[in-house]
Amino acid sequence: MYNVMIVDDEEPVLDSYAYMLEKYPDDFTLCGKARSGYETIEMVQKVQPDIVFMDIGMPGIDGLETIRELQQRYPEIVCIISTAYERFDIARQAVPLGAFDYLVKPVSRARFQETLQKAKIYLDQKRDKISSHIRELRQTAGTNAWEEKNFLSLITWKTLSEEEWTRYRQLFKFPSDEGAVLLVHIAPKPDAAQKPYADHEGALAGKPDDTGKSDGTGKPD
Repeated sequence: MYNVMIVDDEEPVLDSYAYMLEKYPDDFTLCGKARSGYETIEMVQKVQPDIVFMDIGMPGIDGLETIRELQQRYPEIVCIISTAYERFDIARQAVPLGAFDYLVKPVSRARFQETLQKAKIYLDQKRDKISSHIRELRQTAGTNAWEEKNFLSLITWKTLSEEEWTRYRQLFKFPSDEGAVLLVHIAPKPDAAQKPYADHEGALAGKPDDTGKSDGTGKPD
């Protein structure tokens, strides 16, 4: 499911695009409508669209300037230009900004559908690539952890062969063929608080000290 935002200063266009978008409830959802560049920039952070249909001719910040601002802040957004005039100069300016497609109003349902499907394929491929990269990172991390454990286990009881050492040196990027293994055994600390407490208990029970004298409880030696 991808979030779609529509930006246009004409209400009929907003309604028309929203209506055509409703035909694809499983793939797209309308996350917001904006009527100016300023409103778009403020709203994008809240609604987090994946796709933005951007009108060019709007009061204040025009569509091209708004796209430029969005691409600087949110380069992952797919921006689709929507304009009432098929002008080459506008299209030429839009290409360096990373505009995904160029629509001329009025937009037919077939053209709108074609553009949405192209955007969906692009976003699907992008998500699949990211997911695949994450899986590879997790797999690599798990493999490295096993290799580290296996390496430490081997060097504590055997001398590695030249082939084994070369492999581990390349894997862990050891800077030299020389090194040392240091094994440290850390004994548990004695309970320091337990002995004074035991001595204190013995005193309260009237146990004699090393001189055989009474402990002061009144009991005889």
